[in-house]
Amino acid sequence: MDSQEKDVQPYPNDSSDAGIMNYLEGELHELLHSDVLMFDFFQEAASDGLWYWDLIDQENEWMSPKFWKTLGIDPATKKHLSSEWQDLIYKEDLEIAKRNLTLHLSDPDFPYDQIVRYHHQDGSTVWIRCRGIAIYNNNGEAIRLLGSHTDLTPVIEKQQALISSQNQVEQLQRYVGELEHELNIAKSHLGFVEQRLNDLKPEDDFGYTTSSTFVETMNTLARNASAIGVQLVALRIDISSRNAVEQVAEFSTKINHVIKDLAPHLCLTRVNEHVLAAIGLNSTGDEVPLLIENINKKLHELKWLTVKPRLDVTYKVLEPDGIGCKNFEQCCELIL
Repeated sequence: MDSQEKDVQPYPNDSSDAGIMNYLEGELHELLHSDVLMFDFFQEAASDGLWYWDLIDQENEWMSPKFWKTLGIDPATKKHLSSEWQDLIYKEDLEIAKRNLTLHLSDPDFPYDQIVRYHHQDGSTVWIRCRGIAIYNNNGEAIRLLGSHTDLTPVIEKQQALISSQNQVEQLQRYVGELEHELNIAKSHLGFVEQRLNDLKPEDDFGYTTSSTFVETMNTLARNASAIGVQLVALRIDISSRNAVEQVAEFSTKINHVIKDLAPHLCLTRVNEHVLAAIGLNSTGDEVPLLIENINKKLHELKWLTVKPRLDVTYKVLEPDGIGCKNFEQCCELIL
């Protein structure tokens, strides 16, 4: 079969049909063998399925069998058509994917990277991280899109369970009451209060303080900062502005460990994938620039990062009087 023919072939039903290959799958095989960049992308990003899309004839798209199996679907029942998966994705998420594709094709530096939801065969929701990279011909025209899928469903479901858990709410209420009681009793013992705060604050799966706990912690510290006679200091930490985009997740985890080692009294949370926020008590604001310098020194020593990292950190001393955040967004507005 001519590799340029655009007939749509279903997945083979068994190994005896392994010689039947869709033209896009065959083209991808050749590309992975001949193009080092594509092979590196495959090695790094492929997790729960690859896909390869013909941007000239956009109805044709090869999807690896693993993607369909993630949705509980027999790959042999699916054809290599973009409409096959577009019928299963949440409609609002499809619009996000289309918008990001337009932005990626107009600017290759804009990453085609989003988390979208699909309908599983059993009626449940599957959360998929979908990443892709455009491939251009000699005339600079985007003709293909190569991508990968990563199933994030277990992580998302666990996060949702933590948010809705009544046990966590009760734990948070006890934590706030105990912390306020200890702050009122031990006003002169800042070190004890900071250590107690670090020991009690609930964390998410990534080791950061949960958003609801961060709100309660900030309000509690604000109410007691003046009584203790210390400053309320907030930090804004930008992860991605000087660092490789693909290393943000690994970098974020390392930052968490470094800050906990150097400043265990800080309450550290994630505002989004690229921005962290921290709140804490300090006897003088002069300690913060030294802390930032020491954090950057530790991160600069990392050997496994291809780009030498450096955090963009800003900080400010907050006026504790009048602080009473009702939600996480209000806290972020004060800090950021």
